Amino acid sequence: MSLDGLLTNNQSSAFVSLRTFDESYALPLFGLQIDTILDIDIVKTVNRNEAAPGEQVVYTFRVVNSGTVPLHNLIIEDLLIGLRETVQILDSLQEVVFTLPFTVPLDALGGSVIPNRVDVRTDEISAFATAEITVSSVPGIAINKTADRTVASIGESILYTISVRNTGNITLTNVILIDSLSVLSIPPFTLAVGEERSFTFSTLAQGSIIKNGLIRNIAAVTSNETPEAQDQFTVRIIPSAVGLSLQKSVFPVAARPRETVLYTLLLTNTGDVPVTGIRLSDTALALDAVVGDLNPGESLTLNIPFMVDEDAVPGTQIPNIAVAEGTASGGAVTASDSALLSIIPAPALAIDKRVDQSEISPGQSVTYTISVVNLGDVRLTNVEVTDRLLSLHDIIPVLEVGEIRRFNVTVNVPATAPAGLVVSNIVTATSDQTATTEDTAFFTVVSDLPPSPRLRLHLIWKKRSINRRRNREIRYCIELLLLMIQM
Repeated sequence: MSLDGLLTNNQSSAFVSLRTFDESYALPLFGLQIDTILDIDIVKTVNRNEAAPGEQVVYTFRVVNSGTVPLHNLIIEDLLIGLRETVQILDSLQEVVFTLPFTVPLDALGGSVIPNRVDVRTDEISAFATAEITVSSVPGIAINKTADRTVASIGESILYTISVRNTGNITLTNVILIDSLSVLSIPPFTLAVGEERSFTFSTLAQGSIIKNGLIRNIAAVTSNETPEAQDQFTVRIIPSAVGLSLQKSVFPVAARPRETVLYTLLLTNTGDVPVTGIRLSDTALALDAVVGDLNPGESLTLNIPFMVDEDAVPGTQIPNIAVAEGTASGGAVTASDSALLSIIPAPALAIDKRVDQSEISPGQSVTYTISVVNLGDVRLTNVEVTDRLLSLHDIIPVLEVGEIRRFNVTVNVPATAPAGLVVSNIVTATSDQTATTEDTAFFTVVSDLPPSPRLRLHLIWKKRSINRRRNREIRYCIELLLLMIQM
């Protein structure tokens, strides 16, 4: 007899028996026990074990139901490569296969490992498998050289920039940069992946670096991991014949009469041939001298002090012209320049003190007249007038140009004042714009009575000078030494 069809996939056992036709009895013959097995095999492979950034590999996924019962609602997922597939049912010993490409990221570091995992989940069981690839080491270095101009004249400064970048996926060591024009001393350095370093230097467009009207500049870089890389930049030089430049300046650009300024003369050979026998003249500065020769690109600087004439008119400008003459390529070459010096209006303060009597008797009064005048070209502020003996202290807030202020002070001569006494009195004036100025007035005490003792007046002047405009002031002190001499 045959048992085909007696068992189904969801059965675990079956029995076979013999019965009589009338089923009066039954005789069991044998029994069969079948185990239920849940199992799944996942095989994940990659066609290459190593790949460089940007290269593509192919992953293959093979999922097999190695159990004895069907698996339901399979989900097959690989997050790295974006795989997500579903299978409703996978019978025993049935398999599914998927093939997908994967590109190694461009920023993957050399020597690093990229792991990859696929997960399979069913209603009955879950499992996973992994595969990995190693990122190949690909060293790379790039160099770029630029300049701030593509065309230059003789003697002009050219600014170069050199950039070095690690374009590979491993660190570069002992990086050495060489440039034919650079005077920089750059020690060997290290470049991390993706790192870039820049260096700048300048050079003058002159001399032997110019070949056939061009400056070709080559920069090269090497490292322990890479071969040499180069880049070059070319600047075209504008042909120039004879050239002589003279620049004249003055500092400060404005001054008052009798103040000193500094003129600067800068003479430069801007051509591509020497200029010889250069003569420099400036009438206002009393300059007339041969200063020598200048090669292409060379310069000469002269600094000349100059005192403004005391008769210079405020509000005007003093023109000043310098001339340079020389010889180049058998012909004459000249250059000139001027600088204007402005004359600043000058402040001036004057004070006058007068007494109405030169001789006076004891007991009489005397009147002082003090005049303060602005003799300058600018308004004066905070004009301070002081006379200690007259107890006078007054501040004039503003004194206009040409304005005069007067003070009249009357004092009594003591009745006991001895005949022959000479009284000296000083008044001072100062302002925010001027130093202290002063004036003195005298009178003599006279009497008709014969003097009994004689009085000798000895004046001792003590002067301490301070400029109020520079946080200084001027004070005067009189000491009177009276000597009584008996007749």
